[in-house]
Amino acid sequence: MESLECVPEECWKSLASLESLRISKCPGLTSLSKAATTPPPLGTRHQSNLVDLDSEELDLSNYDESSGGNNNHHLILELHSLRSVDLFYLPKLASLPQWLLQASNLEDLSIRDCEELDICKDESGNNNNLILDSHGGLHHSLRSVDLYKLPKLASLPQWLLQASNLEDLSIWDCEELDLCKDESGNNNLILDSHGGLHHSLRSVNLYQLPKLASLPQWLLQASNLEHLSIRDCEELDICKDESGNNNLILDSHGGLHHSLRSVDFYKLPKLASLPQWLLQASNLEHLSIRGCDNLKALPEQIEALQSLRELQIRSCPSLTSLPEGMRRLASLTYLGISDCPELERRCKRDGGEDWDKIAHIPRIEFG
Repeated sequence: MESLECVPEECWKSLASLESLRISKCPGLTSLSKAATTPPPLGTRHQSNLVDLDSEELDLSNYDESSGGNNNHHLILELHSLRSVDLFYLPKLASLPQWLLQASNLEDLSIRDCEELDICKDESGNNNNLILDSHGGLHHSLRSVDLYKLPKLASLPQWLLQASNLEDLSIWDCEELDLCKDESGNNNLILDSHGGLHHSLRSVNLYQLPKLASLPQWLLQASNLEHLSIRDCEELDICKDESGNNNLILDSHGGLHHSLRSVDFYKLPKLASLPQWLLQASNLEHLSIRGCDNLKALPEQIEALQSLRELQIRSCPSLTSLPEGMRRLASLTYLGISDCPELERRCKRDGGEDWDKIAHIPRIEFG
């Protein structure tokens, strides 16, 4: 379909019940329809419409409502029932269009491989201009957001930080992103106590973020967060707050330590010890620590994790022994240790110096 430049109007007229649209590998495609006067009757309020766009040349950022709309957008502007939007590999996309920011029923948003896209900018290219309507807009309805390979993304936009119903957030391979900064580049982002993503988040995945040096306040304040996975963040010190202070202790009345059930750390070279906020996670059930070369010890306070059922330690060669507190982890039913030569030796049943600390655990695996 390399010669296709636009989708003929006749196609849309016969698709009154269209729910899913995927456009892929059409390098010449610059328009969804040449007719901008009559939008196709797509969707009703009872339908869940998926628009899935994947085209090298499609540019969604140049819609001009004052001129009646140009070729690219009128098709989608009337889809008030949109539930899911995927934007994949759109190298011309520089900002998010207004029709997307105003999609008041949108629940799932995935944006991947858009090398020119800055989701903090409006269609005029200005920062801090994305002021959302308090009564409508995607920040009221979003449930899931997935951001992958957005090299222009340096901070999270207000529409995302204000997403008061957001449950799942995944951010992958955004090389300039600093989660602790707002759109103006300032640290110490303070969220509204009555709304924002920190009230609703259930799952957060942060992978390959080289500019991330500390955890942001909105994450530490996520009082309903159950799953946290942080991988391959070479500058991240999870024991420090945004001001660079160690030994972060969270408010006893709120924060992620009240709700966490599962935590996964992978390839965090600055992780030398477990943070206090994790040791405060009294409901934590699953803890996985892998590829953390500089982790030298588990603290005695690990005994505070009385809900912990599974502990996996892999490829942490500097970790050579277990604390006495392991004896008092009464709920622990599984311990997995691999690629930790000295630790494995000490935990062997026959003669291992640490065996008696873990002998009560029903299932222990090595290698």
